[in-house]
Amino acid sequence: MPWIEDKIPDFTPEFMDPTSLKMASFYDEIKFPNFDGLENYSPIYSKGRSNTFTSRLDDEIRWNAKILGVGCGTGPLSLFLGRGDREVHGIDISAGSLLMADEFRELNKLENNFFLASDVFNMPYSKETFDLVISNGVLHHTMNPKKAFEAIVNVLKPGGFIALGLYHKYGRAVTFLKQRLATILDQKIGLLDYHTGNLKSEGKREAWVRDQFFNPHESSHTPQEVFRWFTDANIEFVNLLPHFDQPGFLLSETRHKFDVSRLADLCLALDLQQIREGGFFITLGKKPL
Repeated sequence: MPWIEDKIPDFTPEFMDPTSLKMASFYDEIKFPNFDGLENYSPIYSKGRSNTFTSRLDDEIRWNAKILGVGCGTGPLSLFLGRGDREVHGIDISAGSLLMADEFRELNKLENNFFLASDVFNMPYSKETFDLVISNGVLHHTMNPKKAFEAIVNVLKPGGFIALGLYHKYGRAVTFLKQRLATILDQKIGLLDYHTGNLKSEGKREAWVRDQFFNPHESSHTPQEVFRWFTDANIEFVNLLPHFDQPGFLLSETRHKFDVSRLADLCLALDLQQIREGGFFITLGKKPL
């Protein structure tokens, strides 16, 4: 088996599709999210706990769970969740990002995290391996998001949960406009972006701007589309953020699919939080026993 710098096992196929090759090269260069200024685990933990979604995941996932992060990038979420007796695997096609993740893991002696190079379509895992699979902001950068989703379902255990984060077709409207302006303004587009202004380090600002406004491939989706994916793959609906978040647990009982109206979807184009964060929604599901 080949290795990347004798540190990362490399399961990427000999011939990847053109989209995957393009994305691997892009993220090799920008290494997103950038760890600039982070030397120890404390900021990773603080950021994870300050985020409503990741802190609730952390509270609700059992300590001995086996977790897979698909498209983990430099690994902040995988590193955050890898505490207690959890076993957290992170896969990505960017060698540069994975090396950064593993360097941080080694520096901070995080023994529960494992990083390896693989695309989502050819993962080196047996069926029904993981209790939780997280793909947050990844599948919309693949050649076939639904096929990638089906590959994720394949490695999920019965009774296990999936968290799928995708760009929202309407919530990303302002970002689409900024992408057009970026062809004129180049890196100065960051001056028109709220989130960029809140990032303290130059490395983080550059990585965010390039990821959001100069990405070579992305698609956008709606909850109705993901509900169809769930139905086709026999995945039960659990939760939908930000549209529907019933009080109580994030990963609680399965529910009837939430009826997202076209108007509610369209209104996300004007939602301030969506504008600031680039237009994003997360659908959570459960594989039946």
